[in-house]
Amino acid sequence: MQLRADRFWLFLGIIVLASRIAFADATFFNESRAADAVVKILDRAGHPTKVLSVEIRLREFTVELQAADNPRHIDAYTIHGAGGMSGPQPVAIDPADLDTKLFALKPADLAIVPKLVAAAIKEAKLEDAASVEHIELRQRSGRGTPQWGVDVSSGRERATIYANLSGEITRADLSGTHRAQAVDYQKGGPALDEIVATIGDTLGNDAVLKEVSVSQRFLFVDAVDPDHPERIAAFRANLNGVQRWGEASHDRPGALPPGRFAVGDVDWRLLPKLIDAARERLNLPAGKINRITVAKPDHGLGPAIEWEIGVEAIDDGSVSGWATFDAGGNWLHTSFPPGREPAYDMFDPANAAAAVDTIARRFGEHVSLLELRFRDGELQLEVADRHRPPAALGFSYGASGLTRGLVADDRKVAADWFFDLAPVRPMVEHWRQLQQDTLTRLGLTDGKIETITISKQKRLLPQNDLVLVVVHASSGERRGGVVYGLDGKVLDIDKP
Repeated sequence: MQLRADRFWLFLGIIVLASRIAFADATFFNESRAADAVVKILDRAGHPTKVLSVEIRLREFTVELQAADNPRHIDAYTIHGAGGMSGPQPVAIDPADLDTKLFALKPADLAIVPKLVAAAIKEAKLEDAASVEHIELRQRSGRGTPQWGVDVSSGRERATIYANLSGEITRADLSGTHRAQAVDYQKGGPALDEIVATIGDTLGNDAVLKEVSVSQRFLFVDAVDPDHPERIAAFRANLNGVQRWGEASHDRPGALPPGRFAVGDVDWRLLPKLIDAARERLNLPAGKINRITVAKPDHGLGPAIEWEIGVEAIDDGSVSGWATFDAGGNWLHTSFPPGREPAYDMFDPANAAAAVDTIARRFGEHVSLLELRFRDGELQLEVADRHRPPAALGFSYGASGLTRGLVADDRKVAADWFFDLAPVRPMVEHWRQLQQDTLTRLGLTDGKIETITISKQKRLLPQNDLVLVVVHASSGERRGGVVYGLDGKVLDIDKP
């Protein structure tokens, strides 16, 4: 008897297991079950021309389609897990744009459902085991092309994965995932690398970018519109991909148009270092980052990639500024909060050398200069304008770094008024000795240096072709100057 009882329970277990397997296979996520459901519904509805939507759940399959007696009406038919069908059920719609939402449907279109379920779960990358709760096929773009929307959940996280009719994934809404909620693109690293690659894949890896702004959750991009290459469009990128976003920013009136750049032209790995450097420059070590932009502005000497990092005090948003860096991460400029710009001494040898290094790095070691004028807290320089030779462009350098300025007057100059930066370096390397020698020769040992000007002095000396270093000093009412060549030889002295 015991043997017969064991066989009975074994047989019963097999029956239960088989019924569970059959029940699992009978879900509407099974391709044959979904296709059969479509056939039954289309038969019941009289084989209408177009469908508005398909909704699939584990135990429920619904199609909204044209009514057989009136193509402007939509009815819903539902097949339930047990096989029973309900409908037609009238669906409230706006008939004005109905044609843009309808699409043709064939039973064979449902063949990709099991593969779509697996692909959506893989794409969602949820932390815990996930499953698909709901699938919808609907025309979403207004162009007559239906798309699948697959809702994936783990109980703790949610995501919706979108695919075209053939099952190819086109985008995703990952807003409900832990990844999306924890991402911070301003920290750089793999998350930033991944979204930058997505931008390149979507908009192109050529020089199509005008500006990129990096926030914690998004990258905002002004770039060439892939559909209209003559236009600049605005996009927003995050884990969900790249989407159009508002209007693109416009160039400032009268400003030179910025250059275009490619995602690969920017070393995105620099971002964490640049944030630290910006906080240090602004003396806001715990400051909040309120702006990160990458662009390729043209200050008159050709466009060049620049980073701009904005920082504000945690406890006072009015205390804010920004620092600008070049493509290599070298500091270019700092805009300090009002009243916080530090004192600066251009007669300090280290500061003078830093100024020359910055000029060489920004404009080239052999940039053509019209004049360098060193004052106590600032260096004013005039650089050859490549767009309008032989005109000059004005810049200044000081505690704030290198800044575009104005030329004092619109004077006419000739090509032979300009000189090369490179030969100036040896003079700057002997900066302290130059100043001490000037004070000694003028008998102003208790005086101070007022200006050091390096130019050809063509306005005063039209026949001169030497680069002259003119040092002016004073002590009270007594003033004088010494003129040197770049080799350090004294050419003239104007004693007090």
